[in-house]
Amino acid sequence: MGIGKVSFCLVVLAFCVGCEESSVLPPTAPTPLPSDKVGGLTIACPTDMTVQSFNESSAVVSYPDPSVEGGLEPISTECIPPSGNSFSIGDTTSECTTSDDLGQTASCSFQITVLPPPELAVTRFLAFGDSLTAGVISSPLALPGPLAFPTPSLSYPTKLRFKLRNAYPVQSIVVINSGLSGEEAVQATSRFQSEISRVGPDVVLIMAGTNDVNKVSNVVTPSQAAIYASEAIESMVLDAEGRGIDPILATIPPIRSVAGKEDNAQAARELNSLIRSIAIGRGIPLVDVFDVINNGDCSASASANIPCLGEDGIHPTQEGYQRIANRFFNVIVNEYDVPVSSGAVPVGAQRVR
Repeated sequence: MGIGKVSFCLVVLAFCVGCEESSVLPPTAPTPLPSDKVGGLTIACPTDMTVQSFNESSAVVSYPDPSVEGGLEPISTECIPPSGNSFSIGDTTSECTTSDDLGQTASCSFQITVLPPPELAVTRFLAFGDSLTAGVISSPLALPGPLAFPTPSLSYPTKLRFKLRNAYPVQSIVVINSGLSGEEAVQATSRFQSEISRVGPDVVLIMAGTNDVNKVSNVVTPSQAAIYASEAIESMVLDAEGRGIDPILATIPPIRSVAGKEDNAQAARELNSLIRSIAIGRGIPLVDVFDVINNGDCSASASANIPCLGEDGIHPTQEGYQRIANRFFNVIVNEYDVPVSSGAVPVGAQRVR
């Protein structure tokens, strides 16, 4: 072999050695981003919320999670302040932010309004009347028992006080029971004046006249008694208004019409018509106790005639008294509940008629 050929082979060999395969891998192309996940992350906050505090400072508010759509898992979402947190009275903005595995973010916000505690413009009530106010309960017809028995703890004023205090826990609400069993309205005006002076109420609740129309008398008929009772009741209303005290009138419950009581039952209806006329004429609130008892669905004696009226045909059952308290409560709230906002609310503002 000539020298020239040897030199050529050496050069070729050297070139081949230089072309030996590299052990370093070339870089790979990046994984393409999922086009359906890019730019598609959205978040929608709950609607604005309004709640009411019952402790004069704050309220715990729980709200639903925001709605998140799109993005690449895993997705994390956070709201500040979080649900279940204590929010102060006033307006608070809650900010919610979400982010995904691509580093995308989205945010939204909503407002939480905490109102001050509910308040009544008045806090001192006097419940004036006869045994229907004092709390004489009659057993349901379906469950015969004592004909009638006094239970002040189950009277409508007591039940009303519980309801008002539960609804307005930051106020000291007083409901004083001034019921006197057996008293007629025509006999009650002087006691009414004494009780008004003694108690000094903001509001007086007047339910009287049952004994007037239920009595047996050779002097006046039940219908005449209804007229005299209404006159006495109106004098109580005028006396209260003259002292700057708001009266709330109530009709009396029905008297069950049985043999010998037909005229008395009719006289109760006549008295209630007169009481309604007084309320309309004086522009004062009326609690229609007759309607509550006459049309009530008390379960203990559901099959009886007027089931919320007890065995004696005059006094309500325990369920009946609860319904009376509920109706008084509704009228009082309608008349004296103070509208609230997230700002400061005056305490004890008097109703203006």
